[in-house]
Amino acid sequence: MRATSIISAYFCEDWIEGRVTNLLEQTEVPAIVAVCQKGSKEDEILAKFPEVIRINTPDVPTVYACWNLALRCVQTPYVNVANSDDRLDVNAIKEMVDELEKDKAYGLAYSDAWVVSELNGKPVASF
Repeated sequence: MRATSIISAYFCEDWIEGRVTNLLEQTEVPAIVAVCQKGSKEDEILAKFPEVIRINTPDVPTVYACWNLALRCVQTPYVNVANSDDRLDVNAIKEMVDELEKDKAYGLAYSDAWVVSELNGKPVASF
């Protein structure tokens, strides 16, 4: 495994299951670390996914504090932030990692992005 996706799972009950499913459907499935509030709806949803490493917090920290908590669990050379309302093309993780490994001078890669106008909707624009 070459990559870990970290999720700050707060106030995202409508999005979190789709986010995790999207990551598990990648051609190169990343390790997944999610930080969520103990006993929250997001925690209950994430409990359905034994593949996800959950870090529970007693309150709602800043997004950067969540990322720092998750980074302590990472055991892969590459990390991506997996915002709960984002979705990736099925090949995105593999393509980004391949690009980073192709030339070690690069330290950052982004995948293409699409804009949707509704929850789990079809792309209406790309950039």
